[in-house]
Amino acid sequence: MRSSELQMQLKTILVWAIFAFVLVNGCSWMPGYGGRNDRQPGMEVERYFGWPACFRAELWRSDHPHQVNFVAYISPIPLSTEMYFVYSSNRIIPFILDAILVAALAAICGLFVWADVGGRTENWMVVSGVFLAVVVWLIVQFADETIAYL
Repeated sequence: MRSSELQMQLKTILVWAIFAFVLVNGCSWMPGYGGRNDRQPGMEVERYFGWPACFRAELWRSDHPHQVNFVAYISPIPLSTEMYFVYSSNRIIPFILDAILVAALAAICGLFVWADVGGRTENWMVVSGVFLAVVVWLIVQFADETIAYL
């Protein structure tokens, strides 16, 4: 009974981890925008994907000086045709770091569930939890060194 309960809870953690990874890394949560730097008039939107390491950066431009609906540029595929795509930069290392971060957080949650279902905490669980917490901290602290730029 405990084994099936553990498996069910670990599957739930895995599903939520994948959902969080796609949600956090699949959207450009804070697009940068402003006037065009190559010529006037016009607007630019810079979209960055990935947290804490940005693995994709995109540049979109418009020749019109009007305000652009920037909320439309949060989703992975822009929901607006006001601007045109100019350039993107992609890097694999930041994507891998983001995936490791989510996997480590899911593993920490799994250790808590395992200890709860088993009714006791073993030494290897504590050591593994501390190791995973250090991995998470290192990724969050040093992910900026690997990000994609425009």
